[in-house]
Amino acid sequence: MTTVRKAFLSSILLVLLSVGKKLVGLVSTLILARILTPEDFGLVAIATLAFGLVEVLSQSGSSQYIITREKISEKELNTAFTYNLILKSLIAFIFYLTSPIIAEFYGDDRITSILEFFSLMLLIIGFENPQIYLLKKNQEYKKIVKMIFISKIISTIFAISTALIIKNYWALIAGQMIAYSLPIIGGYIISPYMPRIELKNIKSQFSFSAWLVPSSMLGYFRSQIDTIIISKLFDSHILGNYHVMKYLAFIPTQNLIGPITQPLLAQLTSVKNSGKYFLKMFNVSMFTTLFIAVFISTIFLFQHKNIVYLLLGEQWVSNSKILAIFGVLIISTALNNQATNLLMIKNKNKYILIFESMAFFLIIISFIYLDLNSTIEFVNTKVTIEFLYGVMMILISSKFLINSFSATYCILLFSPIFLSAAISCSIAQYLFKAELSSLNLIIWSATFSALYFSITYLTIKLLSSKFEELQYINKKISASFVSIRHLNKS
Repeated sequence: MTTVRKAFLSSILLVLLSVGKKLVGLVSTLILARILTPEDFGLVAIATLAFGLVEVLSQSGSSQYIITREKISEKELNTAFTYNLILKSLIAFIFYLTSPIIAEFYGDDRITSILEFFSLMLLIIGFENPQIYLLKKNQEYKKIVKMIFISKIISTIFAISTALIIKNYWALIAGQMIAYSLPIIGGYIISPYMPRIELKNIKSQFSFSAWLVPSSMLGYFRSQIDTIIISKLFDSHILGNYHVMKYLAFIPTQNLIGPITQPLLAQLTSVKNSGKYFLKMFNVSMFTTLFIAVFISTIFLFQHKNIVYLLLGEQWVSNSKILAIFGVLIISTALNNQATNLLMIKNKNKYILIFESMAFFLIIISFIYLDLNSTIEFVNTKVTIEFLYGVMMILISSKFLINSFSATYCILLFSPIFLSAAISCSIAQYLFKAELSSLNLIIWSATFSALYFSITYLTIKLLSSKFEELQYINKKISASFVSIRHLNKS
């Protein structure tokens, strides 16, 4: 199987896993919400927010290190395991000691025991099987996806069963403990390996990940800083509207863009020394990612009212413009992910930190010095900076790391995507009035999708003789059509 085909199948598997987990989580929340109280969810939400930051701090980068290396021996795997275990153990110990301080800040002693439990959870995560990194490198995701999904179902059943018995917030915590622990155990079942404590390769791995940890921290704060500031400036009602719209906008990013781009890291790593072929495959992966990102972003921009009406109800529609603006972040996230992958492949992780720092401080300065008086102004400012940051990051990293990179060439290469979106959207808008109804959303989206896919495909065929990347994509699409015909005949 070719690396491209493996990357494509891996992306589909990860998307299915992400969507499946989201559906199971939604069902779990709906059931648990009828058993537990809002206070129970609030306590766990506060603890989870603190744990999220701690998780970011404990990211060793071992997985990315293994995936981006050309040759991997047991020495590298054992060192990755040791480094990950030491870092997470240290952070877990500090988190345990500071739990009372965090609880005192929130004014609730119950949070102390929850955070202490979470520190144990972080320690367990430190025992992750490094062989799983090797499976990801080889794009063998089938076992991983099956194992994680089964773990999610078991943890959900456990949480619901526990909630029916004890009927308090510990049911949610127990469910999370199972959700984190089972994949660690399952990793050793699907890929048996007994790692040893070893530090022979620690310098190389530390130099790789030393830039990733602060980058992850800045990225985490950058994504949350607007919510933090709005929580201080506006009342809970406005904050709630803002938070929910932001959450909806990030669902495609977490469940589509992220899973799609993850296997590309391994695919591009395998051809990173191939010169022009690497450039071609990088552009192909960029084209594919942008195609999906622009598709989703356009639907959010022009159908935000109907999306909110369908998912949340009419009372939320007045705030749907926030969702529309946040939808643009789907494109900037796609650009950001591709640039980050490129920098990691070329072992230029310090530039990730530099870019993250620039974006973080630019957002902070803008929020402080600009006279922002509404959530719309906040989201406009954040999205504008994030979009410019994504474009800047992909342009600079590509120009710096790929000698034959041409901005003009890329603009012409990716223009069919944006041209198709503009034409398809204009036709759909002309044919269907902007009515507030779920049916209008379905019909408009179906029309736009058919036009978008068709026009993009025709443009690819027309321009395939001018661009090697489009010629490559055209061949893959044609081969897929041939396979489908054979399946129908058989």
